[in-house]
Amino acid sequence: MPDPTAPNFWPRYVAGALRTESLQAGLPASALHDRRILHACVGLATELIELEAWLDGGWTNTDHAEISKLSSQLDPATPDRLMKARNRLVVEEIGDMIWYMALLVDALDLPIKEVFLPANPASLLLAMDPVRNLKMAVGQVIDDIGKRHVFYGKVLDRQILIQQLSSLAYGLTRVARLADSTLVRAGQRNHAKLEARYPERFTSQAALSRDREAEHAALGSS
Repeated sequence: MPDPTAPNFWPRYVAGALRTESLQAGLPASALHDRRILHACVGLATELIELEAWLDGGWTNTDHAEISKLSSQLDPATPDRLMKARNRLVVEEIGDMIWYMALLVDALDLPIKEVFLPANPASLLLAMDPVRNLKMAVGQVIDDIGKRHVFYGKVLDRQILIQQLSSLAYGLTRVARLADSTLVRAGQRNHAKLEARYPERFTSQAALSRDREAEHAALGSS
């Protein structure tokens, strides 16, 4: 497990995340660059949808079954077991979004600590609903990097990129608090899950045939 101290944690987390990236051999450098960015942008969008669903209670029968199963694994004396199980799933989605952020940080050669350890945010973000804040941050990243850079040829400004991704990290931090967790904790749990899914490296078979039982076991009951 990477060092849990935040300044030391993130470089190690990013290195571990990249070990589980799906890379297509033989692509020209420019095509690989665009593919990695689009992979990250699509991933952020889909994980955000799943995260919001866990938060707003719009659960499918499958979702209810997963929450019930997780809650049954908690100590029977634990109060609000269903809510704690839901929080674990919220934190899992946050961890998945962190993974896609790590991919963007590497693809765009950005300073890890400046992205994941953002300075004091603007007062506007502090006043905004945490989920709305997160949705705006994700939308800005996808619009600027995924669309305008990849498809329109926009030249990216390094400082603006850092600001956009640090705003995303701050948005995830605020949502993690709603689930009684932290950004580092979400990263730790994501690392443990991916270690269980890909013991050595990424494989398509492991990605498509996930063993959720093994992944939950790797995360323990915390």
